This record gives sequence, structure tokens and C-alpha cells, in this order.
Amino acid sequence: MATAIQLQTIHLEASTIKALDDLVAIGRFSSRDEAIRCALLLAQEHDAMHDEPLTPEEIAGIDRGLADAAAGRGIPIAEVRAEMERRFTLPA
Repeated sequence: MATAIQLQTIHLEASTIKALDDLVAIGRFSSRDEAIRCALLLAQEHDAMHDEPLTPEEIAGIDRGLADAAAGRGIPIAEVRAEMERRFTLPA
């Protein structure tokens, strides 16, 4: 059974329309409608992934990490970046 299409008028900021048109122009989407459908789908997926509360184990892990950082037991970001650049090809 085909889905009924209900036409609606929506008002978007000029910058949003430009972003949609740019995505269509480069071929990322075939229409503004497709781009908006994709954005809505991604928002729904994001919400679904973040609807569940953290488990006690996850909260405990976060607490341990924050306590380590407060006690100075973290690794400076420059060292982490250097290690990541050594292991992987990262953009400068």
C-alpha cells in the first residue's frame, strides 16, 4: 500500500535553504525533501541511541575517569595526539 503524501509549507532560514541546495547541487541528495528526510532519520537514530540511561558500571567508569583527571593521572593531549599520529595517519 502506497504512503499518502501530504503537502505542507514550512519556513526555513535562508542559511538552511542554502545548505540544502548545496547538498543537492553536489549530488549528496536528489532533492531538499530527501535531505530533510535523512536529517530526520539521523535525529531519530541519535535519540534512540541516547534514550537509555547510563548503567551503574558506565557511571562508575565515568566517575573513575573524572577522579583520575582531578588527581592529575591523565595523559596530556599532546602526548595522546603524538601517539595517535604514530599509530594512525591523521590529518594535521
